[in-house]
Amino acid sequence: MDSYFTKVKAMLVALGADEKIITMDSDIMNDLGLSSVDVVDLIYSVETAYDIKIPENSYAELNTVKALIEYIKDNVSPYLMEH
Repeated sequence: MDSYFTKVKAMLVALGADEKIITMDSDIMNDLGLSSVDVVDLIYSVETAYDIKIPENSYAELNTVKALIEYIKDNVSPYLMEH
């Protein structure tokens, strides 16, 4: 399994999402039931874990697990991609 998916899934579960229903196509708020506050916490966790900065105007575009993971892959440093 993709290490990005595994790590993001763990972050989602920590915020209260049901692990059994998390897929790449899951909508973070609508399918997983996270609140807007949870999404901000998720973004902070991603920024910390991958040493990236996600601009606030990008939050709305990162509405699915897949979109978030693609953003991470596009913005993480090559060194961190291995981890």
